[in-house]
Amino acid sequence: MLAYARLMVGCMQRAWRPAVSRTGFSLDVPRVDAYTVGGNPSVAPLCDYRPPGGNDAYYVSAHKTICFEWKQFVDKDPAWAVIYFQFVIAHEFGHHLQSAVDILHTFEFAHAGASKAVQLEDNRRMELQASCLGAAYLGANKRTFKLSGDRFDTW
Repeated sequence: MLAYARLMVGCMQRAWRPAVSRTGFSLDVPRVDAYTVGGNPSVAPLCDYRPPGGNDAYYVSAHKTICFEWKQFVDKDPAWAVIYFQFVIAHEFGHHLQSAVDILHTFEFAHAGASKAVQLEDNRRMELQASCLGAAYLGANKRTFKLSGDRFDTW
């Protein structure tokens, strides 16, 4: 799973780099690591945040690292697990894109002193944008990912 995630991130890096470069920003290659909830932090030291159960993945902007909880993708229907894994990695790369063009920094700055309602709404929008960026990549490469028919319906 880790090797596949790293390969997928490399492809997304090559696909998004020209668009990001045209904005005047640069797109560094993010690290990718796998962790286990409750597992030893030294196994994935850049994934230093250990969320409670229910989080499949997250992005650490300080380390430019995509972290995923690998056990969330095993012991499930294999066809569903692969499609969901692709979506999750693409979504987290969306956060990497947000970080590269200062959207995450702007988001954090805007939250200083904001009400809980404003923070929740902004967070929802940030997550939706990351999903849209990931879906744009998957959609542009749907033949490669075989996202048609039943696989597309599953996605």
